[in-house]
Amino acid sequence: MLLCAAGALLGMLTLAAEAGLFAGMAVPLHLYILFGILYGSVIFIKAFMHKREGSGIILFACGAFVLTVLNDILFAHDLLPTSDRMSRYGLTVFLVLISLLLSIKLSRLIASGESLTARLTELNSGLHDKVMARTAELEAANLAMRKQNEELSRLELSRSHLLSNISHDLGTPLTTIQCYLEAILDGLVTEEGQKIRYLRIIHSKVRSMDRLIDDLFQLSRLEARQVPFKWQSIRSDELVRQLFVRYELDVRSKEMEYTLTLNKNGRGFSRVEVDIERLHQAFGNLVANAVKFTPSGGAIRVEMSDDGSSMVCRISDTGRGIRSEELPFIFDRFYTASKSRSEAHGGKGLGLSIAKEIVESHGGSIGVEWTEPGKGTTFFFRIPALAEDEA
Repeated sequence: MLLCAAGALLGMLTLAAEAGLFAGMAVPLHLYILFGILYGSVIFIKAFMHKREGSGIILFACGAFVLTVLNDILFAHDLLPTSDRMSRYGLTVFLVLISLLLSIKLSRLIASGESLTARLTELNSGLHDKVMARTAELEAANLAMRKQNEELSRLELSRSHLLSNISHDLGTPLTTIQCYLEAILDGLVTEEGQKIRYLRIIHSKVRSMDRLIDDLFQLSRLEARQVPFKWQSIRSDELVRQLFVRYELDVRSKEMEYTLTLNKNGRGFSRVEVDIERLHQAFGNLVANAVKFTPSGGAIRVEMSDDGSSMVCRISDTGRGIRSEELPFIFDRFYTASKSRSEAHGGKGLGLSIAKEIVESHGGSIGVEWTEPGKGTTFFFRIPALAEDEA
Protein backbone atom coordinates (compact mmCIF):
# COMPACT_ATOMS: atom_id res chain seq x y z
CA MET A 1 0.00 0.00 0.00
CA LEU A 2 2.84 2.42 0.91
CA LEU A 3 4.61 1.65 -2.37
CA CYS A 4 1.48 2.38 -4.39
CA ALA A 5 0.79 5.60 -2.46
CA ALA A 6 4.33 6.81 -2.94
CA GLY A 7 4.18 6.06 -6.68
CA ALA A 8 0.88 7.91 -7.06
CA LEU A 9 2.24 10.96 -5.17
CA LEU A 10 5.41 11.00 -7.22
CA GLY A 11 3.45 10.77 -10.49
CA MET A 12 1.16 13.65 -9.47
CA LEU A 13 4.11 15.84 -8.54
CA THR A 14 5.78 15.08 -11.85
CA LEU A 15 2.69 15.98 -13.82
CA ALA A 16 2.20 19.21 -11.81
CA ALA A 17 5.80 20.34 -12.09
CA GLU A 18 7.10 22.77 -14.71
CA ALA A 19 8.97 21.48 -17.73
CA GLY A 20 12.42 22.15 -16.23
CA LEU A 21 11.47 20.63 -12.93
CA PHE A 22 9.76 17.73 -14.75
CA ALA A 23 13.05 16.78 -16.42
CA GLY A 24 14.73 16.74 -13.03
CA MET A 25 12.03 14.55 -11.48
CA ALA A 26 12.09 11.99 -14.32
CA VAL A 27 15.10 10.21 -12.79
CA PRO A 28 13.41 9.56 -9.40
CA LEU A 29 10.30 8.44 -11.23
CA HIS A 30 12.28 6.05 -13.38
CA LEU A 31 14.06 4.69 -10.33
CA TYR A 32 10.72 4.18 -8.62
CA ILE A 33 9.45 2.32 -11.67
CA LEU A 34 12.51 0.10 -11.72
CA PHE A 35 12.08 -0.65 -8.03
CA GLY A 36 8.43 -1.53 -8.58
CA ILE A 37 9.38 -3.76 -11.52
CA LEU A 38 12.00 -5.59 -9.47
CA TYR A 39 9.60 -6.00 -6.55
CA GLY A 40 6.86 -7.38 -8.78
CA SER A 41 9.32 -9.66 -10.59
CA VAL A 42 10.43 -11.19 -7.30
CA ILE A 43 6.81 -11.86 -6.34
CA PHE A 44 5.99 -13.46 -9.73
CA ILE A 45 9.19 -15.53 -9.71
CA LYS A 46 8.33 -16.89 -6.25
CA ALA A 47 4.82 -17.69 -7.44
CA PHE A 48 6.26 -19.51 -10.44
CA MET A 49 8.65 -21.46 -8.23
CA HIS A 50 5.72 -22.51 -6.02
CA LYS A 51 3.88 -23.63 -9.18
CA ARG A 52 0.93 -21.35 -8.64
CA GLU A 53 -1.68 -21.68 -11.37
CA GLY A 54 -1.19 -19.09 -14.13
CA SER A 55 2.08 -17.80 -12.65
CA GLY A 56 4.01 -18.73 -15.83
CA ILE A 57 1.74 -16.64 -18.06
CA ILE A 58 1.90 -13.69 -15.65
CA LEU A 59 5.69 -13.97 -15.42
CA PHE A 60 6.01 -14.00 -19.22
CA ALA A 61 3.63 -11.03 -19.56
CA CYS A 62 5.46 -9.06 -16.88
CA GLY A 63 8.83 -9.95 -18.43
CA ALA A 64 7.73 -8.61 -21.82
CA PHE A 65 6.32 -5.45 -20.25
CA VAL A 66 9.46 -4.94 -18.08
CA LEU A 67 11.78 -5.26 -21.07
CA THR A 68 9.85 -2.70 -23.07
CA VAL A 69 9.72 -0.30 -20.11
CA LEU A 70 13.47 -0.68 -19.57
CA ASN A 71 13.97 -0.01 -23.27
CA ASP A 72 11.99 3.23 -23.04
CA ILE A 73 13.87 4.36 -19.90
CA LEU A 74 17.27 3.65 -21.44
CA PHE A 75 16.19 5.36 -24.65
CA ALA A 76 15.05 8.38 -22.63
CA HIS A 77 18.57 8.66 -21.14
CA ASP A 78 20.22 8.11 -24.58
CA LEU A 79 21.60 4.77 -23.50
CA LEU A 80 19.96 2.74 -26.31
CA PRO A 81 19.53 3.70 -29.96
CA THR A 82 16.02 2.15 -30.21
CA SER A 83 12.55 3.64 -29.97
CA ASP A 84 10.65 5.14 -27.05
CA ARG A 85 7.30 3.52 -27.97
CA MET A 86 8.14 -0.06 -27.11
CA SER A 87 6.36 0.01 -23.71
CA ARG A 88 2.97 0.35 -25.37
CA TYR A 89 3.57 -2.96 -27.16
CA GLY A 90 4.73 -4.53 -23.94
CA LEU A 91 1.64 -3.23 -22.17
CA THR A 92 -0.55 -4.65 -24.97
CA VAL A 93 1.08 -8.08 -24.63
CA PHE A 94 0.69 -7.83 -20.86
CA LEU A 95 -3.03 -6.96 -21.08
CA VAL A 96 -3.72 -9.67 -23.69
CA LEU A 97 -2.04 -12.37 -21.63
CA ILE A 98 -3.68 -11.18 -18.41
CA SER A 99 -7.07 -11.17 -20.19
CA LEU A 100 -6.35 -14.66 -21.48
CA LEU A 101 -5.49 -15.82 -17.97
CA LEU A 102 -8.65 -14.21 -16.56
CA SER A 103 -10.72 -15.86 -19.30
CA ILE A 104 -9.23 -19.25 -18.46
CA LYS A 105 -9.88 -18.66 -14.77
CA LEU A 106 -13.42 -17.51 -15.46
CA SER A 107 -14.21 -20.47 -17.74
CA ARG A 108 -12.87 -22.88 -15.14
CA LEU A 109 -14.92 -21.12 -12.47
CA ILE A 110 -18.05 -21.42 -14.63
CA ALA A 111 -17.31 -25.09 -15.34
CA SER A 112 -16.75 -25.69 -11.63
CA GLY A 113 -20.04 -23.92 -10.88
CA GLU A 114 -21.86 -26.06 -13.43
CA SER A 115 -20.27 -29.20 -12.01
CA LEU A 116 -21.24 -28.12 -8.51
CA THR A 117 -24.78 -27.40 -9.70
CA ALA A 118 -24.98 -30.84 -11.32
CA ARG A 119 -23.72 -32.48 -8.13
CA LEU A 120 -26.21 -30.51 -6.04
CA THR A 121 -29.01 -31.53 -8.43
CA GLU A 122 -27.91 -35.15 -8.18
CA LEU A 123 -27.72 -34.96 -4.40
CA ASN A 124 -31.13 -33.30 -4.29
CA SER A 125 -32.58 -36.01 -6.53
CA GLY A 126 -30.99 -38.71 -4.41
CA LEU A 127 -32.26 -37.02 -1.25
CA HIS A 128 -35.76 -36.88 -2.75
CA ASP A 129 -35.59 -40.58 -3.62
CA LYS A 130 -34.38 -41.39 -0.12
CA VAL A 131 -37.16 -39.31 1.43
CA MET A 132 -39.73 -41.05 -0.78
CA ALA A 133 -38.27 -44.47 0.08
CA ARG A 134 -38.27 -43.71 3.81
CA THR A 135 -41.81 -42.34 3.52
CA ALA A 136 -42.90 -45.54 1.80
CA GLU A 137 -41.21 -47.60 4.53
CA LEU A 138 -42.95 -45.57 7.23
CA GLU A 139 -46.31 -45.95 5.46
CA ALA A 140 -45.75 -49.70 5.18
CA ALA A 141 -44.82 -49.90 8.85
CA ASN A 142 -47.85 -47.79 9.75
CA LEU A 143 -50.10 -50.07 7.66
CA ALA A 144 -48.61 -53.17 9.30
CA MET A 145 -49.13 -51.63 12.74
CA ARG A 146 -52.71 -50.72 11.82
CA LYS A 147 -53.34 -54.29 10.67
CA GLN A 148 -51.87 -55.63 13.90
CA ASN A 149 -54.12 -53.29 15.89
CA GLU A 150 -57.12 -54.45 13.89
CA GLU A 151 -56.09 -58.06 14.48
CA LEU A 152 -55.78 -57.45 18.21
CA SER A 153 -59.14 -55.69 18.25
CA ARG A 154 -60.70 -58.58 16.35
CA LEU A 155 -59.18 -61.10 18.74
CA GLU A 156 -60.41 -59.15 21.75
CA LEU A 157 -63.88 -58.80 20.24
CA SER A 158 -63.93 -62.51 19.42
CA ARG A 159 -62.92 -63.39 22.96
CA SER A 160 -65.60 -61.10 24.36
CA HIS A 161 -68.22 -62.61 22.06
CA LEU A 162 -67.17 -66.12 22.99
CA LEU A 163 -67.52 -65.45 26.71
CA SER A 164 -70.86 -63.69 26.33
CA ASN A 165 -72.18 -66.41 24.04
CA ILE A 166 -71.13 -69.21 26.39
CA SER A 167 -72.91 -67.52 29.29
CA HIS A 168 -75.87 -66.77 26.99
CA ASP A 169 -76.63 -70.28 25.72
CA LEU A 170 -75.06 -72.61 28.27
CA GLY A 171 -76.95 -71.25 31.27
CA THR A 172 -80.35 -72.80 30.37
CA PRO A 173 -79.19 -76.38 29.64
CA LEU A 174 -76.98 -76.38 32.73
CA THR A 175 -79.95 -75.34 34.85
CA THR A 176 -82.05 -78.11 33.29
CA ILE A 177 -79.34 -80.70 33.88
CA GLN A 178 -78.95 -79.55 37.47
CA CYS A 179 -82.71 -79.85 38.12
CA TYR A 180 -82.94 -83.38 36.69
CA LEU A 181 -79.87 -84.56 38.61
CA GLU A 182 -81.16 -83.09 41.86
CA ALA A 183 -84.49 -84.84 41.33
CA ILE A 184 -82.71 -88.17 40.87
CA LEU A 185 -80.29 -87.66 43.78
CA ASP A 186 -83.04 -86.52 46.18
CA GLY A 187 -85.06 -89.65 45.44
CA LEU A 188 -87.93 -87.76 43.84
CA VAL A 189 -87.70 -90.07 40.83
CA THR A 190 -88.24 -93.68 41.92
CA GLU A 191 -89.36 -95.44 38.76
CA GLU A 192 -86.54 -96.95 36.71
CA GLY A 193 -88.16 -95.92 33.41
CA GLN A 194 -88.47 -92.32 34.54
CA LYS A 195 -84.81 -92.28 35.68
CA ILE A 196 -83.73 -93.54 32.25
CA ARG A 197 -85.85 -90.85 30.56
CA TYR A 198 -84.29 -88.16 32.75
CA LEU A 199 -80.80 -89.49 32.02
CA ARG A 200 -81.49 -89.48 28.30
CA ILE A 201 -82.62 -85.87 28.52
CA ILE A 202 -79.43 -85.02 30.43
CA HIS A 203 -77.36 -86.88 27.84
CA SER A 204 -79.11 -85.02 25.01
CA LYS A 205 -78.47 -81.68 26.72
CA VAL A 206 -74.80 -82.52 27.23
CA ARG A 207 -74.37 -83.47 23.56
CA SER A 208 -76.14 -80.30 22.52
CA MET A 209 -73.83 -78.26 24.75
CA ASP A 210 -70.81 -80.05 23.31
CA ARG A 211 -71.87 -79.22 19.76
CA LEU A 212 -72.62 -75.65 20.78
CA ILE A 213 -69.19 -75.18 22.36
CA ASP A 214 -67.52 -76.57 19.22
CA ASP A 215 -69.53 -74.18 17.05
CA LEU A 216 -68.71 -71.25 19.31
CA PHE A 217 -64.99 -71.94 19.26
CA GLN A 218 -65.01 -72.41 15.50
CA LEU A 219 -66.96 -69.20 14.96
CA SER A 220 -64.60 -67.29 17.27
CA ARG A 221 -61.55 -68.64 15.40
CA LEU A 222 -63.11 -67.72 12.07
CA GLU A 223 -63.79 -64.17 13.26
CA ALA A 224 -60.23 -63.88 14.57
CA ARG A 225 -58.85 -65.18 11.22
CA GLN A 226 -57.10 -68.02 13.04
CA VAL A 227 -58.55 -70.85 10.93
CA PRO A 228 -56.08 -72.07 8.26
CA PHE A 229 -57.47 -72.32 4.74
CA LYS A 230 -56.21 -74.77 2.09
CA TRP A 231 -56.75 -72.87 -1.13
CA GLN A 232 -57.09 -74.57 -4.48
CA SER A 233 -58.30 -73.52 -7.92
CA ILE A 234 -61.37 -75.30 -9.28
CA ARG A 235 -63.95 -74.67 -11.97
CA SER A 236 -67.20 -73.25 -10.62
CA ASP A 237 -69.45 -76.01 -11.99
CA GLU A 238 -67.21 -78.76 -10.56
CA LEU A 239 -67.23 -77.04 -7.16
CA VAL A 240 -71.02 -76.77 -6.98
CA ARG A 241 -71.47 -80.37 -8.17
CA GLN A 242 -69.22 -81.53 -5.32
CA LEU A 243 -71.16 -79.41 -2.83
CA PHE A 244 -74.49 -80.66 -4.17
CA VAL A 245 -73.67 -84.40 -4.23
CA ARG A 246 -72.39 -84.57 -0.64
CA TYR A 247 -75.83 -83.70 0.82
CA GLU A 248 -78.02 -85.44 -1.74
CA LEU A 249 -78.74 -88.51 0.39
CA ASP A 250 -79.43 -86.43 3.49
CA VAL A 251 -82.05 -84.37 1.66
CA ARG A 252 -83.71 -87.24 -0.21
CA SER A 253 -83.92 -89.27 3.00
CA LYS A 254 -86.30 -86.56 4.25
CA GLU A 255 -88.55 -87.32 1.24
CA MET A 256 -87.76 -83.98 -0.41
CA GLU A 257 -87.04 -83.09 -4.00
CA TYR A 258 -83.40 -82.05 -4.53
CA THR A 259 -82.32 -80.49 -7.86
CA LEU A 260 -79.30 -78.74 -9.33
CA THR A 261 -79.18 -76.13 -12.13
CA LEU A 262 -75.95 -74.73 -13.60
CA ASN A 263 -75.92 -71.52 -15.67
CA LYS A 264 -72.65 -70.59 -17.39
CA ASN A 265 -71.49 -67.40 -19.08
CA GLY A 266 -70.80 -67.10 -22.81
CA ARG A 267 -67.18 -68.27 -22.45
CA GLY A 268 -67.94 -71.21 -20.19
CA PHE A 269 -67.43 -71.68 -16.48
CA SER A 270 -64.91 -69.58 -14.56
CA ARG A 271 -62.35 -70.81 -12.06
CA VAL A 272 -62.50 -69.89 -8.39
CA GLU A 273 -59.98 -70.24 -5.57
CA VAL A 274 -61.57 -71.84 -2.52
CA ASP A 275 -61.04 -74.10 0.45
CA ILE A 276 -63.43 -76.86 -0.60
CA GLU A 277 -63.87 -78.37 2.88
CA ARG A 278 -64.63 -75.00 4.48
CA LEU A 279 -67.06 -74.18 1.68
CA HIS A 280 -68.68 -77.61 2.18
CA GLN A 281 -69.33 -76.56 5.76
CA ALA A 282 -70.94 -73.27 4.71
CA PHE A 283 -73.02 -74.95 1.98
CA GLY A 284 -74.01 -77.75 4.38
CA ASN A 285 -75.21 -75.22 6.97
CA LEU A 286 -77.42 -73.54 4.35
CA VAL A 287 -78.82 -76.87 3.13
CA ALA A 288 -79.39 -78.06 6.72
CA ASN A 289 -81.21 -74.82 7.46
CA ALA A 290 -83.43 -75.36 4.38
CA VAL A 291 -84.13 -78.98 5.33
CA LYS A 292 -84.89 -78.01 8.91
CA PHE A 293 -87.70 -75.63 7.97
CA THR A 294 -89.13 -77.43 4.92
CA PRO A 295 -91.91 -79.97 5.48
CA SER A 296 -91.68 -83.52 4.12
CA GLY A 297 -92.62 -83.63 0.44
CA GLY A 298 -91.18 -80.17 -0.19
CA ALA A 299 -88.33 -79.25 -2.49
CA ILE A 300 -84.83 -77.82 -2.18
CA ARG A 301 -83.34 -76.37 -5.34
CA VAL A 302 -79.69 -75.46 -5.87
CA GLU A 303 -78.89 -73.05 -8.71
CA MET A 304 -75.49 -71.71 -9.71
CA SER A 305 -74.93 -68.76 -12.05
CA ASP A 306 -71.50 -67.83 -13.45
CA ASP A 307 -71.19 -64.41 -15.13
CA GLY A 308 -67.42 -64.51 -15.61
CA SER A 309 -66.59 -62.20 -12.70
CA SER A 310 -68.10 -64.33 -9.91
CA MET A 311 -70.21 -67.39 -9.22
CA VAL A 312 -73.48 -67.12 -7.29
CA CYS A 313 -74.98 -70.19 -5.63
CA ARG A 314 -78.64 -70.09 -4.49
CA ILE A 315 -80.29 -72.61 -2.15
CA SER A 316 -84.10 -72.29 -2.28
CA ASP A 317 -86.66 -74.19 -0.21
CA THR A 318 -90.45 -74.42 -0.10
CA GLY A 319 -90.76 -73.83 3.63
CA ARG A 320 -92.76 -71.18 5.43
CA GLY A 321 -90.28 -68.39 4.63
CA ILE A 322 -88.95 -65.51 6.69
CA ARG A 323 -90.73 -62.30 7.59
CA SER A 324 -89.24 -59.15 6.03
CA GLU A 325 -88.60 -57.47 9.40
CA GLU A 326 -86.38 -60.39 10.45
CA LEU A 327 -84.08 -60.31 7.41
CA PRO A 328 -81.49 -57.81 8.81
CA PHE A 329 -80.82 -60.11 11.80
CA ILE A 330 -80.83 -63.51 10.11
CA PHE A 331 -77.01 -63.91 10.23
CA ASP A 332 -76.61 -62.70 13.82
CA ARG A 333 -75.44 -65.14 16.47
CA PHE A 334 -78.15 -67.06 18.26
CA TYR A 335 -80.85 -65.33 16.24
CA THR A 336 -83.72 -67.52 15.05
CA ALA A 337 -86.46 -66.13 12.88
CA SER A 338 -89.10 -67.82 15.00
CA LYS A 339 -88.83 -68.86 18.62
CA SER A 340 -91.31 -71.67 18.06
CA ARG A 341 -89.26 -73.00 15.13
CA SER A 342 -86.10 -72.79 17.26
CA GLU A 343 -87.63 -74.83 20.01
CA ALA A 344 -89.10 -77.36 17.59
CA HIS A 345 -85.88 -77.95 15.69
CA GLY A 346 -83.24 -77.22 18.35
CA GLY A 347 -81.63 -74.43 16.35
CA LYS A 348 -79.08 -72.18 18.04
CA GLY A 349 -78.61 -69.63 15.29
CA LEU A 350 -74.89 -70.34 14.76
CA GLY A 351 -74.97 -72.19 11.43
CA LEU A 352 -75.70 -69.10 9.36
CA SER A 353 -73.10 -67.04 11.29
CA ILE A 354 -70.45 -69.69 10.58
CA ALA A 355 -71.45 -69.81 6.89
CA LYS A 356 -71.18 -66.01 6.70
CA GLU A 357 -67.66 -65.98 8.18
CA ILE A 358 -66.47 -68.75 5.81
CA VAL A 359 -67.85 -67.05 2.69
CA GLU A 360 -66.44 -63.66 3.66
CA SER A 361 -63.04 -65.28 4.28
CA HIS A 362 -63.17 -66.22 0.57
CA GLY A 363 -63.64 -62.56 -0.35
CA GLY A 364 -67.31 -63.20 -1.12
CA SER A 365 -70.67 -62.22 0.30
CA ILE A 366 -73.75 -64.02 1.59
CA GLY A 367 -77.38 -63.00 1.87
CA VAL A 368 -81.02 -63.94 1.71
CA GLU A 369 -83.61 -63.03 -0.92
CA TRP A 370 -86.97 -62.09 0.47
CA THR A 371 -90.12 -63.77 -0.81
CA GLU A 372 -93.67 -63.57 0.42
CA PRO A 373 -94.38 -65.58 3.61
CA GLY A 374 -95.35 -69.15 2.84
CA LYS A 375 -93.41 -69.22 -0.46
CA GLY A 376 -90.09 -70.44 0.85
CA THR A 377 -86.69 -68.89 1.42
CA THR A 378 -83.65 -68.40 -0.85
CA PHE A 379 -80.17 -68.04 0.60
CA PHE A 380 -77.26 -67.24 -1.70
CA PHE A 381 -73.51 -66.77 -1.54
CA ARG A 382 -71.15 -65.18 -4.04
CA ILE A 383 -67.49 -66.16 -4.66
CA PRO A 384 -65.28 -63.97 -6.92
CA ALA A 385 -63.79 -65.65 -9.99
CA LEU A 386 -60.08 -65.67 -10.71
CA ALA A 387 -58.71 -63.30 -13.33
CA GLU A 388 -57.75 -64.92 -16.63
CA ASP A 389 -54.01 -64.63 -15.89
CA GLU A 390 -54.56 -66.34 -12.48
CA ALA A 391 -56.92 -69.09 -13.65
